[in-house]
Amino acid sequence: MAQYLSILANNQNLNFVFIASFTNIDIQNIPEINYCGNFLTIYEKSNPFGFQKKL
Repeated sequence: MAQYLSILANNQNLNFVFIASFTNIDIQNIPEINYCGNFLTIYEKSNPFGFQKKL
């Protein structure tokens, strides 16, 4: 939900925490995904996706 909220709110002053929340499905369903805000991301080192999208 936080991912979608960051897109819809389009507010750089909002803060978000993403925990292991980025998957193949996100890339397939929303290729133009464009997060907006400040992020703390927590994910497992072995996760090939992590949060590598440059903001």
